[in-house]
Amino acid sequence: MHQWSINAHSCGRPGITPDLVLTSNENAITRDLLVYELNRHFANQKHSIDDVLLARLNANIPNLLNDPNASLLLNTHSNANCIVIASGPTLEDHYPYLFELTQKTKSSRPLVIAVDTAFKALFQHKVIPDIIVSIDPNIRPDHFPMEHTENVILVYFPKINPLILEQWKGPKYSAYSTGGLYDELAAKLPKLRLFANGSVVHPAIDLAVHLGAYQISLFGCDFCYTNNKTHAFWPDGALGPQINNAKHWLINGHGDRVPTDLNFRGYLRSLEQFIKSKPNVKFYQSSLDGARIHGAQYKAFIK
Repeated sequence: MHQWSINAHSCGRPGITPDLVLTSNENAITRDLLVYELNRHFANQKHSIDDVLLARLNANIPNLLNDPNASLLLNTHSNANCIVIASGPTLEDHYPYLFELTQKTKSSRPLVIAVDTAFKALFQHKVIPDIIVSIDPNIRPDHFPMEHTENVILVYFPKINPLILEQWKGPKYSAYSTGGLYDELAAKLPKLRLFANGSVVHPAIDLAVHLGAYQISLFGCDFCYTNNKTHAFWPDGALGPQINNAKHWLINGHGDRVPTDLNFRGYLRSLEQFIKSKPNVKFYQSSLDGARIHGAQYKAFIK
């Protein structure tokens, strides 16, 4: 039995400026960065430790003690070429390509890393990722094709539902974000620390970097609601956001405004800052219908 636990800390207050929605297309990025900074303190509240989260973290300490450090994946899954799959609507355009890709031997293709909410969509089209990343405490076992996880690695943060770890059939590896939330835990039980700023796609991409990728191709990383949908596979509202509630916009790869929400827009700008910090890694985005990701070059992936 473990003999230690972690303690709770405090959090901050919100801020907003509604008139920034009137900005021009040319100033959209500056607008987004201003809104991001004004709301960062408020947004970080959900990542601070309260009693519910504290109970979740402590409940997962036995799993952290039992499951290996995700840094060890470097010994078995290093790959210079990685694909990272999120669950944005444009993922649906690439099922045939991804299916053909994953039919190849692992030694002759890129490593495939997917976020948790993309797994059911991929499985429905017989696409089996090598690694799934999950960090959100609200994700449940029924978000996964749990009976078909025996050959899939799960990389998780200790905020996730312990039932997922109990039911997962394949190998499990633990990691933390680089945020202060995990500092105390990391001091007692060190694990790989991955960049995360609200979205599971952030640590999925950073994991690819950790595994040696210098070429990373992004699928379903839309950060907006293309084709009048919030996500691939999932019904409107099933994962939280609803298309009718989208009151914000960003610019897609065609230069057009597309609906989104503040969270998604913040995730995009955080990813762009991360990409800028990795000048030796080449990033590709697979669709022009999703958000224009500055620092990533468009590349068509065709079956």
